[in-house]
Amino acid sequence: LLQKIRALNAQCCAEEPDVKVEQDGLALILRIRLDDGAMEEHPALKTAMYKRFRSLEYLDEELKDIRTPDHLKAMPEVLEKLSDVEKALDMDDLISQEDVYYRRRAISEAIQASMKKARQQQEEVALKVLKTVEDMLKIEVNNEDDKTARLARVRTKLDGGDVSEAMVDEIEHSLRKEDITFWSRMGNTKLQDLQRSLDFYVEKVERVTIIEQKKILKIVEDRLHIYGFVGDEANERGTAFVAKLANDLGVILRRKAQLSENKYVLENKILAILAEVDEAFDNEDVRRSRNNEIAHQLNIESYKDDASIDDQNILIEQKLLQLCEEVLKSGFATIDEHITAINAELDWQMARLGPKPRYVLDRELASARQTIQKAESELAAAQRRLNTIRGKHILFAGRPAELQ
Repeated sequence: LLQKIRALNAQCCAEEPDVKVEQDGLALILRIRLDDGAMEEHPALKTAMYKRFRSLEYLDEELKDIRTPDHLKAMPEVLEKLSDVEKALDMDDLISQEDVYYRRRAISEAIQASMKKARQQQEEVALKVLKTVEDMLKIEVNNEDDKTARLARVRTKLDGGDVSEAMVDEIEHSLRKEDITFWSRMGNTKLQDLQRSLDFYVEKVERVTIIEQKKILKIVEDRLHIYGFVGDEANERGTAFVAKLANDLGVILRRKAQLSENKYVLENKILAILAEVDEAFDNEDVRRSRNNEIAHQLNIESYKDDASIDDQNILIEQKLLQLCEEVLKSGFATIDEHITAINAELDWQMARLGPKPRYVLDRELASARQTIQKAESELAAAQRRLNTIRGKHILFAGRPAELQ
């Protein structure tokens, strides 16, 4: 990259240089887009070059570390990184540990534990909200009911028109006493605000959980100075996904548009196709022809051109809803991707210390053996349960009345 830039720089010093060609060449090297015919792109080029050179400087420092592992500079910096992450995860009790490899492993375990804790906390909030509303509305709950069934029963009660505004006020007051935010929006009735709160805390508990988990991981990424990198990589993947999908659907996206704008355009296109699939057609051949066209655009697996219209519609709608969800999530790193980036950075820091000591390798081997033994035990237990189920099936196969 440096050689190419120097060559372009030398060419710029020649008499009567072709500035447009040089700009385009440099933009290609730096992987940025320039508007056609624009000569005012020097700021964009300068910014891109600055970022790339800074990246090269950073890589140069990393290469020095690789060539000289376990040098005096590495250990204090690695210890500082570990301490920063431990503080971010409230692991202060481990800071006194001398074994950096133990601390590295404990950090991974703490991250997983914090993700699990965040999920449990949101589940507890969802159940607390449900129970508060059920108690206030005097709704009986069956022990075997899950959250979905309970929420449906609450909604039926609220939609029945028998819940007074005074009762809604009491429910709101009870929720606030439980330190639960009552979501309100200007123009909504109090009943609508209550339904919105139920939707947020109970139905969308998975989405709320992810939000809380990302808050934890962001603090860790900030301490490791990788938050921007994770976001940039997710944005690049989202941009590529949206561009491919737009091409598949024949959607022309505006040049230099932000990812959020392109996502909005694609979502509208998907919703338009969904509405089209739901339309009734007098001519079945026309409907089938259009279905086949859409299915081929979307590369739907298990789709058959000669299947019934209803079966085709089901597969197309499932695919469109899946794509709509993927478009919504595009540009954002998943929880697993955040954790992977954090682990990669921590592993890089540990690699600066050189080869692992023998006692660390022995400890990792013992841990791997324990994991294998646990997995084998769980597999054997699952096999025993499966055999029990098969035995009962054979026992009752000839006696349908007794089975019932």
